[in-house]
Amino acid sequence: MSLIAFVTDQHFDGHNDLEETVRVHNWIADDARARGCEATLLGGDALEKRSIPSDRNALGAWLLRLAEFGPVVGDYGNHEIEGDLDLYNDLGGKHPITFYSQPAVHFLPELQLAIGCVPWPHLGALLARLDGVSAEQAQNAARDLLRTIILGLGAEMDRQPFARIGLAHLMLSGATTDHDQPVRGSELVLSGADLAPMRAGIWLLGHIHAQQVLKIGDVEGVYGGGTEHCNWGEPGQKGYTIVRTDGPRIVGYERIPTPVAPMVLAQGVFADGSLSNSYAHRDVAGADVRFRFHCPIDQRESAKAAAEAIKADLLARGALSVTLEDLVDAETRARAPDVALAKGHREKLEAHWASVGFDPGPRRAALLAKADQLHEATHEA
Repeated sequence: MSLIAFVTDQHFDGHNDLEETVRVHNWIADDARARGCEATLLGGDALEKRSIPSDRNALGAWLLRLAEFGPVVGDYGNHEIEGDLDLYNDLGGKHPITFYSQPAVHFLPELQLAIGCVPWPHLGALLARLDGVSAEQAQNAARDLLRTIILGLGAEMDRQPFARIGLAHLMLSGATTDHDQPVRGSELVLSGADLAPMRAGIWLLGHIHAQQVLKIGDVEGVYGGGTEHCNWGEPGQKGYTIVRTDGPRIVGYERIPTPVAPMVLAQGVFADGSLSNSYAHRDVAGADVRFRFHCPIDQRESAKAAAEAIKADLLARGALSVTLEDLVDAETRARAPDVALAKGHREKLEAHWASVGFDPGPRRAALLAKADQLHEATHEA
């Protein structure tokens, strides 16, 4: 039986609490070693796009820590700048460290393991090569190309009777965020059918920061979900994954939670002299809390005072930190109803200008003409 550690979306960032990132990742390295892991696979986004020497050095020190107990194999993610991870391939650890910016198969004969590496597919690079094609045509071309590449990786894996792992940084159809919302707007969305031709025994996936499992043919695609919270919109569990192999078979995996403070987004509304709190009766012990509240502009100071009292209460109940964020609701003007009563797009635009106190001056005619063009464009049959 062999144990393989899978870690993804580390986001070493010298601009943002690097000390905590180092603490969490050193814990991962020590925990994986203590559990008997013999290799580490990295699913991409080890660095931020604006990497600086401090985070690159911190990542290098962590990689050497991993390389003490086994080889390290990783993909480029969408956050890495081209060439940023190449320098680690020559770092000179006890075991080799290898990052792939292009699809490739990496064999680990000592573990009877074949790893099909699929780094982030940059649609923009393909568009630059396919002059004059639409975004949809580029998506289709990129998907067809990746299918061919993945089929080829599977054929290369056939050279050895090893356990097969797909290691990728990508957007898989059906993936959701921590709030169970489907992810939209990705450069390229792939389906399980696109990845299935590799015939991997398991897919280990990076990019989405919510832990989840999706089907890829008859096997599972496991999103690692990241090692720590990167923003207030991802309050779910963070950790790393251990995959178990037995000779040429994948026999299972286990999630290992990391010791990170949960991030809580509490919300409230100031009305009738009081401020509501969505976490008034919920557990906040050991959490970093952001309290975001709405308030009328003319009651902002009273709302802030009420928010300070809520902050004190949250801290007394065990919150590690509380950040206050006021969302001021603009004053409603008495003339605003004139917009709704106006007839035609020109009258409505004039009424809106009046309601917000805007005088377009000599630009009035040009702005009204532009409004006519927009109106015609949106009402074409």
